[in-house]
Amino acid sequence: NSFSRLKITGSAVFPMLKRKGHPLLYTTMQTDENAQPKSSYRLLFADKEMSLSNDWPNFYRLRGVSNIEGFSDMMSRFTQSKYYMFRGLYALQKGMTSQGLADFATASKLSRTVLGEHYNFGVLLKAYGQLELAAEEFRYFLNGFSHVTAGYYHLGQTYEEMGKISEALEAYRILYQRKPLFADAAHRLGKLYVETGQFQASLAPLQTALKKQQNANVYNLLGVAYEELQNREAASLNYQKAIALSPREPGIYYNYAKFLKKTNNPEYAKIWREHQELK
Repeated sequence: NSFSRLKITGSAVFPMLKRKGHPLLYTTMQTDENAQPKSSYRLLFADKEMSLSNDWPNFYRLRGVSNIEGFSDMMSRFTQSKYYMFRGLYALQKGMTSQGLADFATASKLSRTVLGEHYNFGVLLKAYGQLELAAEEFRYFLNGFSHVTAGYYHLGQTYEEMGKISEALEAYRILYQRKPLFADAAHRLGKLYVETGQFQASLAPLQTALKKQQNANVYNLLGVAYEELQNREAASLNYQKAIALSPREPGIYYNYAKFLKKTNNPEYAKIWREHQELK
């Protein structure tokens, strides 16, 4: 019954223990070139590591599982929480929604002292559209891992999909404060500020998002914000940059044409005609 601590260089790995000689599924959280969080799932057999690349069907074939009854022999090889997590995922993939959610609920209860598991549950529940349950898992995870910014990113996305905009704003605000160069989070925060009429507050995160990558949608949002703030020169410049980056996007032409009409600019007719042609 000896244990060894699992450590992986370059990844934020949730504290877990690996029983020697037994397989363990763990999650590594990394970021891609755009500072977007991504998760990879790996299976460890003693000293042999094999990436599954999120290919769960191959995992089931590897373990000899062809139907839900086939999970019964896994109880001795995995912790109870992982057993129910795998079985729940299998059930969801097979369209057995009630079975899958029941197993996820059981896995969650069994993992109350292993907070890292709740990130996994949240990601999977969110992927299957179970947003209320996903938000609950992310909140529980963040109670113990408040320093892991990916938790706030997924929580913000979940709230946004649920239409809970104030909660999404709060999650993105915390993430932006802790990791301002996370371009997509800054973009999402700025977008929600614009959509809720907080135009001055939107400027900093939107401008920050552009430091990582030029983005037509961000320039368009900046155009809207500056227009509402009565900064005509900045609004016009950002609309033009948005069109230059995405010349086939009718929504940007619509916003720019509306702005030009409001300011009695003779370019309005030309931009509106281009908008109509793209519709």
